[in-house]
Parts: sequence; structure tokens; C-alpha cells
Amino acid sequence: MSEIGDQKEWDVVIIGGGVAGLTASIYLARAGRSVLVLDKGAGLGGRAASNEIAESRVNMGGPCAV
Repeated sequence: MSEIGDQKEWDVVIIGGGVAGLTASIYLARAGRSVLVLDKGAGLGGRAASNEIAESRVNMGGPCAV
């Protein structure tokens, strides 16, 4: 990453902080690239994220197909 005034320049910008985006960011960072991950959600992880409900961790995985 380089800075020009108040602006930052990234090697790679990943749109989506789900499993694929986070995995890509890890490999790119290990390869020495500066990475910015953007996601519309409040947290990262996408459908693989877990929430705490009634003092228990609940995986928020995709809907079941019936």
C-alpha cells in the first residue's frame, strides 16, 4: 500500500468478505500484496459466520433445500 496525500493505494481490492474473499485475501497477503476487503455486512465471514443467540454460538449457514 502506498499513500498519496490522504488517499491510500492498494494492490488488490476484494469485494465480498465471505469464505472465498477472505481466503483470497490471505493468499494475496502471504504473497506480499496489500489487500483491502470490502463487505456490505456488519462483519466478515458471509454465510459461514456465527452469531451468539441465547448464550450459544449458531452458524448462519445457507438455507436448506427441501
